[in-house]
Order: sequence, then C-alpha cells, then structure tokens
Amino acid sequence: MNNDSVLRMIGLSMRAGKLVFGANLAVSAIRSHKKPKLVLIAGDASDNTKKKLMDGCIYHAVQYVNTQYSGSEFAKTIGKTFDVMVVAIMDEGLAKTIINKINDP
Repeated sequence: MNNDSVLRMIGLSMRAGKLVFGANLAVSAIRSHKKPKLVLIAGDASDNTKKKLMDGCIYHAVQYVNTQYSGSEFAKTIGKTFDVMVVAIMDEGLAKTIINKINDP
C-alpha cells in the first residue's frame, strides 16, 4: 500500500467537498439516502467506534476499510487540529481510486 498516495486522495476528497469526517457524521451519512462510497476507520479508533461503524456499514451495504492510519494522520491530511477517527468518501470515483491504492502491493 502506498501510504502517501492514499492520504493525498483523502486530502483531495476533502478539498473537493466529497468527504465526511468524524464518527457521528459518518454514521449519519451511512444511514442517509446518499450513502458514502467508502468509509475509512483509523487504526487507533476505539473498539466501540469501530464496531458501531462496521455494523452500520454492513447493515447498509457500505464498503469500509480498517486502516493502519492514525487519527492524527487523518486530521493532518484534511487540515484539522483534532484527531479524526473516521473519514467517509462520498464520491464513487475517489473511493475506487483509494481502494485500488490500498490494494496495491
């Protein structure tokens, strides 16, 4: 996995207005009629946060990935000063690109 390119794509998603961040906003987006195309969960998110998001994604058929990125890496990438444990990509093209980069050896 090319870490820099995945983080760059997350930053691009933020600049394009196609990103929702934070556990509560991500859960709301997952339950809405306009679902995220991909949910990325920080490796240092709490077990409760991971379970809540994974259960919601499974129930609503939203693709998700538990990443090795930390909340501070997500935060730095999207320009926030607080840890961000979850980012949800709302654009299908950006989500596919991120998945491809994650799956690259």
